[in-house]
Amino acid sequence: MKPEEIRALRHRLKMSPLEFSEFLAMSGYNSFNNLEIGFRNPNKLALKLLRYISSLSQTKALTFIQEFNRHGEK
Repeated sequence: MKPEEIRALRHRLKMSPLEFSEFLAMSGYNSFNNLEIGFRNPNKLALKLLRYISSLSQTKALTFIQEFNRHGEK
């Protein structure tokens, strides 16, 4: 997935870089920013998640992200 596709997906879902980095279990904004500018590539799991949510409607993608994030709470 290209950097501009990642950025477009985040914009389509109306998520901030910080929210998106938390969904991808990244260490923060700077790590995620590196994906959006193409300095870094997503790992295999992140790439699968990105491809999956990009195939969903906005509503279904946001529901999936909300449910996925719920499993990361302590």
